[in-house]
Amino acid sequence: MPVYSTRKFLVLILLSVLVGFALFSGARSALNYLSRSAAQPVGPDYSLACCWPTNDGIVNAPVASTSDSSLTSWVTVKSVNNFSGSVALRVNLGLPVSVAPNLVNLMSGGRVQSAVTFSIPRGTPVGAYNGTFTGMSGTLVRSVPISVNVVSPPPDFALNASQTSVGIPAGAKGSIYVGVSSLRGFEGTIGLSTSVSPSGLNASITPASITLVQGAYASATLSVGPIPSVGPGQYSVTVVARSGGIVHSEVVLVAGGSRGPDFSLVCCWPTNDGNVTVSVGSTYNSYLTLCPRRSRHPKSFSLRVMERMSRPVSQFQYREGHRLAFTRAS
Repeated sequence: MPVYSTRKFLVLILLSVLVGFALFSGARSALNYLSRSAAQPVGPDYSLACCWPTNDGIVNAPVASTSDSSLTSWVTVKSVNNFSGSVALRVNLGLPVSVAPNLVNLMSGGRVQSAVTFSIPRGTPVGAYNGTFTGMSGTLVRSVPISVNVVSPPPDFALNASQTSVGIPAGAKGSIYVGVSSLRGFEGTIGLSTSVSPSGLNASITPASITLVQGAYASATLSVGPIPSVGPGQYSVTVVARSGGIVHSEVVLVAGGSRGPDFSLVCCWPTNDGNVTVSVGSTYNSYLTLCPRRSRHPKSFSLRVMERMSRPVSQFQYREGHRLAFTRAS
């Protein structure tokens, strides 16, 4: 065998031994490290998660154009490795925010939640507001990122009844106005339906659907009765308005009973036929006359004068034995 072949063979053997030794040393060091880590477990700790239910640190908060708004969620503080003790909570964010309670007490293996309320002042610019949620327990400080996305609220509509309670004598019928109005550019068809609890009272709404354009308002008539002469005496009539995934409801309480004290309204003097003609840009004053019916009229009662589906424009008390009139500026 040539000399150079023998030398090459010896070099290969030496290199193999060195590589094997290096691999063996590395494996032994890794095993020693793992053994030490297993022998020295991590101490008591706690974790933070915001905000319920996703706990991914992202919150979507709609901003209102005409008023301040707020959104409430929850942060979860959880014991890790049998941690127990008090944890102080605080938020660093470019929006007003409060935490209640801001000091929680954890039991070993337990978890607690605190309410987090994000305030969105009117006119807050749309966008992402980033910050941190921090927990402090002595020298043990933990933080998680948080991002509040202020977004424009979606189009919607409002549902309102002119009265949320009405009294109707037994055998009689009654009706009130139910209005819907467009919010934030809503447009579309709204379906209206009714339900009564307990059963035994007829209730219907006309029309059964209303189509709104942006910024519009429309009303429907809720008719109830006749009121049964025998029955529970009070019914809950629920009006449901639905358009796609948007659903709103309004409850009207209907109280029925025997024909008791009542009153009549007459508008407007001098014709008293309910018709008033007013010129554009002018002011018209007239009188609404209120009189009791039947001798057993009540000692007193309240009367609210409504402009169809708007807020009351006048309110006063009737007293026994008086004929009452008031002036309304048109």
